[in-house]
Amino acid sequence: MEGYKAEYATLFFALLDSINRNNWRETEVEFDRIVYKTRLDKRMYLKARRWLDDNGILLVIEGRGEYAKARFAVHSVLLGAVQK
Repeated sequence: MEGYKAEYATLFFALLDSINRNNWRETEVEFDRIVYKTRLDKRMYLKARRWLDDNGILLVIEGRGEYAKARFAVHSVLLGAVQK
C-alpha cells in the first residue's frame, strides 16, 4: 500500500484491541489513552488515523471540538475476515 509506515500498524493494532474489547462495536477512544498505548506524537497519530481511514481499514468518526473523543470501527470487509 502506498505511503505505509510502521507507525500506522502500531495505531491500527492499538485501536483494534480497543474495538475487540468492545465486542467489535463502534468504539470511542480518548486521545490520551491512544497516545499512551502507542507512544505516537499527535502529528503522527493524526497522520496514521487519516491513512487508516483513507485506505478503508478503519472507519474514523472525528469528535466535535479539539478534546472530544474520536470513534472508530473496523470496516465491514475486514470485520468479516476477523470474526470468522
